[in-house]
Amino acid sequence: MLNPSSCGNLDGSLTISGLNPATSYDFTYDDDGTAFGPTAVVSDGAGDIIIAGLDAGLYDALVVSLTGCTTNDAGPYTLSDPDSPIFTVLTSNPSTCGGFDGSITITGLIASTSYSITYEDDGVIVGPSLLITDIAGEIVITGLDAGLYTNFIVDLLGCSSLDAVPYTLNDPATPAYSVSFTNPTSCGGTDGSITISNLDLASTYNVSYDDDGTTLGPTSMISDVFGEIVITGLDAGSYTDFILELFGCSGLDTGPYTLSDPTAGPAPIAGTDSTYCSGQTIVDMTVAGTGGTYIWYDDAALTNNVGAGTTMTPGGTVGTTTYYVTETVAGCESLADSVVITVVNPPSAPIAAMDTTYCLGETVLDVTATGSGGTINWYDDAAHTNNVGTGTSFTPSGLVGTEILYAIEVDANGCESLADSVTIVVSEGPTAAFNPTPGSGNVPLDVYFDNTSIGGLAYEWDFGDNNTSTLIDPNNIYTDIGDYNAILTVTDSDGCMDTITIVISVQGSSSLIIPNIFTPNGDGINDIFNVSGTNITNIKGTIMNRWGQVVYQFNTLGAGWVGRTVSGLEAAEGTYFYLIDAVGADGQEYNYQGPFQLIR
Repeated sequence: MLNPSSCGNLDGSLTISGLNPATSYDFTYDDDGTAFGPTAVVSDGAGDIIIAGLDAGLYDALVVSLTGCTTNDAGPYTLSDPDSPIFTVLTSNPSTCGGFDGSITITGLIASTSYSITYEDDGVIVGPSLLITDIAGEIVITGLDAGLYTNFIVDLLGCSSLDAVPYTLNDPATPAYSVSFTNPTSCGGTDGSITISNLDLASTYNVSYDDDGTTLGPTSMISDVFGEIVITGLDAGSYTDFILELFGCSGLDTGPYTLSDPTAGPAPIAGTDSTYCSGQTIVDMTVAGTGGTYIWYDDAALTNNVGAGTTMTPGGTVGTTTYYVTETVAGCESLADSVVITVVNPPSAPIAAMDTTYCLGETVLDVTATGSGGTINWYDDAAHTNNVGTGTSFTPSGLVGTEILYAIEVDANGCESLADSVTIVVSEGPTAAFNPTPGSGNVPLDVYFDNTSIGGLAYEWDFGDNNTSTLIDPNNIYTDIGDYNAILTVTDSDGCMDTITIVISVQGSSSLIIPNIFTPNGDGINDIFNVSGTNITNIKGTIMNRWGQVVYQFNTLGAGWVGRTVSGLEAAEGTYFYLIDAVGADGQEYNYQGPFQLIR
């Protein structure tokens, strides 16, 4: 047997020896279960038959025949391809972030042999490429960056092996570090510092950061033997976005880290607030503290310096000025204390309440005045000599007719304002009076109301039967029996009112009148059978012919019969009958029945 020289090739062979030289034989065999032959084959001079052009597989059931004589060889004989490569993959990471000096080594191969290599770099197929192993049986793939490398296929003589394991090349680790700081030792000083710790020892880093929003760096800095970089010469401020780069790999700490000046001392104690009248002598302001330097300002932003020292003479301009004083010790200025100096003109006249009119007998409310916070004095004379009260409100008494009160404000400094006045009028009011005509009678009762009031401007009538009016002399018709309170309310020009009530008595007896004949002939005379009455509140009537058939029904007075049947035809002349039940406004009940004549 001779195996194929490469995987998948057809250069394998079987040799049958011991035959007669140069003799023709019939030969059959099975190739992986498939029968070939018989085929006439001539042996060579050595008595061999060589079956060539075979691939890897199982050959059996060999039969050699010569002149009817047969020799069997059941086999089997196996032809095999060369072995597939066996290899191991090793990785070497890039030395810098973003670098291309990573490598992958394929080991375990035959030394100084050409292999076909294929692999995937982050999903992208690379190769196949012919690469020759070194004397150690290794192939080194160089120039690689960080990424995922998979599906390594190594092929030799058509025989290939697959390593699908993913191999990851990683950039160096991002620098990890911590930041601490030391504040300046004086206000406005530049001896603050920031320390970056947990670094590699004695290593060069590129460092950048922001100082109050301004980017500084990158600058090369070497860590000390403790793995620290100390940035010195810093003033108070906000330090952010620290970026450290090593081997092309950067780490970020956004911060912020705030360096602060020392805390200033407590605010000094300024004098007490004071108020002066215009022209009054103003006393100097004073301040007490720990003995530092005192600076006075007249604005809350502390930008306008108006003096220095433990005393300060304020200006005398009318108005309110707030003075601020700070104390500076060791370059640190304290918070400010303040003192308010107020120079006032005499107060403006207080604003007294509006003039008010009251009706006679009505309670007079307190009068009020609004000022600027001083004391308000009340007077009842124009010369302001008769003081009748003090305060923002005053209760007047014994007022008749028209009275004028004056309010004057005195502020805390004794400055007296001009006066404002309020006028109080006490009105006697109108007199309500009227005469009803008539004051009683039967329903429907039409009453005329004669208004005899004095001093009235507006009139409101309530007639007691849910009817009202605003006329001076109105009429009202009473349609129901009873006693009604007719009320007149009179209002004068000052809003004062008077009221009078008079009882209207409404009587009435009821009556019912039924005709005994009517002539519906269209002449306009007595054409309707109509029941009339007085003070009837409820009625029900039925009209029948002489056979008792209903020809008409009604339930109100005035709803007369026109002499037609329920079908609308003219009723025949003759005698008809009525049934009537009614109730009068006086409670009288009526139950009538009887005949009447229809004549055309």
